[in-house]
Amino acid sequence: MASLDERLLKSRGWVWICRCLIWFIAIGFLASETREVFQLQQITQLTQFALFFLLANYQLSIARYHQAGRDDALALKLKSCSLQMFFASVLAVSDAALDELIHSIVTAPVAAGGLLTGTLFVVGWLINVAMILMAALSLDRTIRLLGRNLRGA
Repeated sequence: MASLDERLLKSRGWVWICRCLIWFIAIGFLASETREVFQLQQITQLTQFALFFLLANYQLSIARYHQAGRDDALALKLKSCSLQMFFASVLAVSDAALDELIHSIVTAPVAAGGLLTGTLFVVGWLINVAMILMAALSLDRTIRLLGRNLRGA
């Protein structure tokens, strides 16, 4: 008889709950990032980069594990998820650099054009949206793939 842990891992419920949780967190994070863009408080940029980079590394480790187990199709899909998460970490660094540029323009002794600052705010917000969507989609897909793999095992 399967243990409670095995039954829980093979159920679709935990996969669905994790996937929903990822999207709720992503929406909350996007709301928080939007507020920070307008306040120029970029406290979380380094943390975002580190978190996304570590998640990409974790996904790549899972892919290597499955590749060693000769499940090349799953390994390739997980590597794709890892690459997507890595690109999200690159966007986090890009957003931090753009925010520093905006901050230097706003605090410059010479009054900079409001149109340039406004445009950079929009670009920064779009980078945040892309970063969060890439990270959430990557994590969602990874959990879905691992959930299918566990049910099939």
